[in-house]
Amino acid sequence: MTKRDAATKLGVSLKTIERYAKKRQIGRALRKRSDGKIVAIYDPTDVEKVKRDREAKLSVHLPAIPQHASAAVNPEGSRRDAPSKELLTAGLAPRISEKLLLTFDEALALSGLPKSRLGDALKSGTLRSVNCDGIQLIRRSDLDALIDRIFEA
Repeated sequence: MTKRDAATKLGVSLKTIERYAKKRQIGRALRKRSDGKIVAIYDPTDVEKVKRDREAKLSVHLPAIPQHASAAVNPEGSRRDAPSKELLTAGLAPRISEKLLLTFDEALALSGLPKSRLGDALKSGTLRSVNCDGIQLIRRSDLDALIDRIFEA
């Protein structure tokens, strides 16, 4: 399987395929084509295993966004920010109102606050967040406390 085929099958970039090969998660062999050019060939069995692992990981770690809010919150529909409709309809993903940690977009959708107001609260330290695997997470209780402070002022 070529690098491009592997990338298409996994839905990732060519560089990501190279990273998987470097970590030895996908086997790679070099072959000489008839025109003399050397190309990398990737093991389809390993690609299939990585695909299953990625799907299992995504189904566990996707943030939950209600179907009615997913279009408004994330019009691009990226995998990281919006779970699949299958997960939502199967009831496997918790509702946004049940989550303890929220992404920035989920906090916006849940609170109804303007993006600038929420961003300013994060920058000033009034609202705390942590970075977990490249995703900014806000504690639900901290968001609730911010809203309470806004209404007390």
